Amino acid sequence: SANRTGPFPASPIGITLALQARAAEIAPCWHDWKDAHPEGPNQPILAVALGQQGLMDARLSGADGEEFDACVKRAMTDATFDPPDVEFLTLMVPILLPNE
Repeated sequence: SANRTGPFPASPIGITLALQARAAEIAPCWHDWKDAHPEGPNQPILAVALGQQGLMDARLSGADGEEFDACVKRAMTDATFDPPDVEFLTLMVPILLPNE
């Protein structure tokens, strides 16, 4: 599985950079949503756990490219956030990269 293609490289650092880029895309819609739903869920730690599960599932299934993206997005949105929480993306960075 050395030949991964698509927006999510196989290395944790590559994944992190891709997530940081995605966070910038998601930020505006997240803030709009929070303005409209101030009482809405805001539990980044739970979202981090879901995101990690999504990354693990994607890696284990050998998904790459758009499949990988979809797997992580599914974990982010399942039962928690719509749209996905940008805080989860920024919090995931140190958690997914222990002593890289």
